[in-house]
Amino acid sequence: MQWPRGYTPDLYAYKEIGDRGDFQDPANHYWKAVDSKTKEMVACADWGFHLESKVEECEGLTEESGPPEDWPEGGNWKLKRFYRLNTGRMIKQYIGEKPYIMLNVLTVLPEHQGRGAGKKLLQWGVEEADKLHVCMCLESTPAGLALYKQMGFVVREVVAANMHDFGWTEPYDEEAAHRIFMVREAR
Repeated sequence: MQWPRGYTPDLYAYKEIGDRGDFQDPANHYWKAVDSKTKEMVACADWGFHLESKVEECEGLTEESGPPEDWPEGGNWKLKRFYRLNTGRMIKQYIGEKPYIMLNVLTVLPEHQGRGAGKKLLQWGVEEADKLHVCMCLESTPAGLALYKQMGFVVREVVAANMHDFGWTEPYDEEAAHRIFMVREAR
């Protein structure tokens, strides 16, 4: 819904520029799970370590903010901005000024789901948070709730976006459009 034209060359270029900067940031940690037989990457995780006590998720972003200059043609900026603003608000509300680790992405190929790859990647982050005695947060879709709850995350808020408010004209799975903000307290 955020990329109604699919993965176009300009989207790949936009993502590559952002990823290049993210990969060079020592606060970001990337892990992948590889099938030992096929050597195929089957899952990956992207962690952000926010260990300085300041909320930095959405600095400068407002309801009126336009897209960045390199925003991909046809990308749904209004939807992206909506989710980013809500993420920043929830971090301020539920984390505050405390240091935290955020799981930005955890994805597993559908044919490999339920085999433990996602859990293993999540376990790494949980162990790091416990070593540092910091809380963790993430935004889940309904599909990930059971795994996250199993690892000690608690639902703090559900953000339900009506995709029609963001220009989506086709039928869609309303449940899949929910983003569930979850927190695992420091241990």
